[in-house]
Amino acid sequence: MVRRALALAVLVLGCGGKVGPAVANAAVGGVLYVTAGGCKIAGCPTNLACNTITERCEKIPCGTQGCGLDQRCDVVRDVCVPKS
Repeated sequence: MVRRALALAVLVLGCGGKVGPAVANAAVGGVLYVTAGGCKIAGCPTNLACNTITERCEKIPCGTQGCGLDQRCDVVRDVCVPKS
């Protein structure tokens, strides 16, 4: 996969144009991010948590504060609901 992405970046650079170098830099950056360990190394923005298996940032169900003691998180609707 790394070779394919780098080959794509070289191809885009070879095509010229104003957008070519930007696209190539983004492709190389993406490859380096993934090969370096993704979010395990780079971390995640606010309200996201790192999934150490996929190495991708994912939304935290029901927010960073979670639900109250008398509630539970309905992960399908992403809301706190009363415990039953």
